[in-house]
Amino acid sequence: MIIQIILLIFQILLIALILLFLSCSFIPAVKKQTKISDSVIFSRIEHEFKKLINDKPAPVNKNHAVVKCACSKKFTEKSELNAFPNQTCSLVTSLYSSINDCRYSCIGLGDCVKMCPQEAIVISNKTAVITDLCNGCGRCIAVCPKNIITMISEDGQNSFTCNNKDEELTTCSERGKEVNIEFPLKKSFKIWRSCYIIFKRRNR
Repeated sequence: MIIQIILLIFQILLIALILLFLSCSFIPAVKKQTKISDSVIFSRIEHEFKKLINDKPAPVNKNHAVVKCACSKKFTEKSELNAFPNQTCSLVTSLYSSINDCRYSCIGLGDCVKMCPQEAIVISNKTAVITDLCNGCGRCIAVCPKNIITMISEDGQNSFTCNNKDEELTTCSERGKEVNIEFPLKKSFKIWRSCYIIFKRRNR
């Protein structure tokens, strides 16, 4: 009986020594990989998470592109857009200046649509319209041969949706009209914008 007790105590001591050896061997190595400073409170992963929480968010671009030509416009004279199939706005502008009796109006052949990485521009009534998918990158401004795309603040402001400042006559029904442009709050939800773009591409 005594021998069995001695053997049991010996086994317990042996296991304790093995555990002590393992702890002395592996714990320093683990600490070396995860510890970021002399403090043992935060591991490297915890530090990165804390840094992510404390980092200031990147500034949000609050600008939005707007086409200064109303898509609701009407002309007394018939547009000649159908006479230029498979052409570009730049080519038509360089050859004919305009497709109607207003040399400032949107050509509507979609040069800006092809340039927009957000797919935020659609053509409505032969006029480019920039939707709330716009992130304010400004690429459409440079590609427009009519120079009628401008950047405004998303806070909303009064803006002329007509770039015709001349006194010459035009049959455009929207010439000189001023509208209050406001942007929907859903512009901030990037996940919905991404889902919309993916859904739109899949259904082409």
